[in-house]
Amino acid sequence: GGHIEMDDAGFGLHVTSTQNCIYDLEFDGDDTTSVVVKIDASSSASTGSLYSTTNCASNDFRRIIHRNQCGQLIQAGGADGSHIVTLNNFGVIRAAFASLGGVLMEDYFDTNTFSDCVNIRLNANNAVAIQFADDATVYSNKFEQVSVGAYGTFTGRGGAYFGDGGKWNTISHLEIDGDLSAES
Repeated sequence: GGHIEMDDAGFGLHVTSTQNCIYDLEFDGDDTTSVVVKIDASSSASTGSLYSTTNCASNDFRRIIHRNQCGQLIQAGGADGSHIVTLNNFGVIRAAFASLGGVLMEDYFDTNTFSDCVNIRLNANNAVAIQFADDATVYSNKFEQVSVGAYGTFTGRGGAYFGDGGKWNTISHLEIDGDLSAES
């Protein structure tokens, strides 16, 4: 796997409209607003490829690990119904400290599988480990196991947020270590 140092970079990796790629990466950095991995499908991506598609599909994100402080670990979503993030597999996903959240699924994100453990430690107010957008275009995404660390006196944190409109999104096993009981 590769290693990326991302202090003050904004993004560690920006993946746009790729197909059949393998990603195995570890990141370091200390920025409470950074997005470690941004995944999208762009309507302006090249259409001259072998697959002639602008979808971000059939990729294997084997490891995405951030070892220090980050804002959002993964932010993903497509542009419209013809440019979607779909049929991707995610393996080991881990954030040592996330101040915004773990996995944020925005519009046009469907039929993706998180087949290994997603481990997120939330260390700021209102951080959410797994967030499905308020949109019907976020559907059929499956998480096998999510482990959330929630320590300290922060408020408003959440393990998972299922937005209105989405359907068939599942988390098979959700484990909270710490205390979210006093949080909204």
